[in-house]
Amino acid sequence: MKKLSGSQVKSFQKKVWDFYTAHGRHDLPWRPPQLKEKSGKIDMYPIMVSEIMLQQTQVSRVLPKFENWMKKFPNVKALAQSSRKDVLTLWQGLGYTRRAKFLHEAAQSILKSGVPSTVRELESLPGIGHYTARAIVAFAWNKSYAFVETNVRTVYINHFFKNKEIVTDAEILNLVEQTLDQDCPREWMYALMDYGSYLKSQGNAHNRRAKGFTRQSKFKGSVREVRGAIIKFLTEKEVLTSSDKKEFEKRFDVERMAQALNGLFKDNLIQKTRNEYSLVE
Repeated sequence: MKKLSGSQVKSFQKKVWDFYTAHGRHDLPWRPPQLKEKSGKIDMYPIMVSEIMLQQTQVSRVLPKFENWMKKFPNVKALAQSSRKDVLTLWQGLGYTRRAKFLHEAAQSILKSGVPSTVRELESLPGIGHYTARAIVAFAWNKSYAFVETNVRTVYINHFFKNKEIVTDAEILNLVEQTLDQDCPREWMYALMDYGSYLKSQGNAHNRRAKGFTRQSKFKGSVREVRGAIIKFLTEKEVLTSSDKKEFEKRFDVERMAQALNGLFKDNLIQKTRNEYSLVE
């Protein structure tokens, strides 16, 4: 693994900090100072909501949904006590519907068992994996935790691996750990993510050289499109009948419809009674 000198660390940190100071996205609603309470602490809930919404979804699409979500479900209790239908209705347009289910279930778990206080406890919540748990720790609790995601990959590959064809997440994580700013862990990770987002907007497709990179499939014509259409139908009509199913099969095709229904069953998002489908509450 690559070992950086002190001067290399300082030079890299200065580059990232200079960009963040001049061009950082300081006004995002899930970032300080927007979330600071009188005590100076930051509530974990909006950080958790934003991180799950931002999974495989651009900031521009998340912004209006996040603001509407926080109005409808301003805290863990409001979300936990809401209906699955209300949750999925508000989620429409973000895709990957099981994220909404996970978020709903995570809120119910927190309401029942209390707010997690460790990374391990966070990872025990539905939909909270390795990256999301560490992002919550860094952003909500201002603790120094290294993690890798798409923007972070872009920054480190751009700066440290210009001539390497394949870069592993382990190699990147090694450098993230060496360059952490222990004094400002929250802002440092924000700075990395904003710089990475900027690099990508300038056409720096470095993520394609990352071993952990997977290209998102097109939405149009995908099973994801059918899943989204089914969930939207059920939030509006409540029941999908056998005749409705035939109409869906004409619109999409029998195979994709079957795959979508099977996936929604597997994710425990829908249920079937006789020949009718409905949302699982």
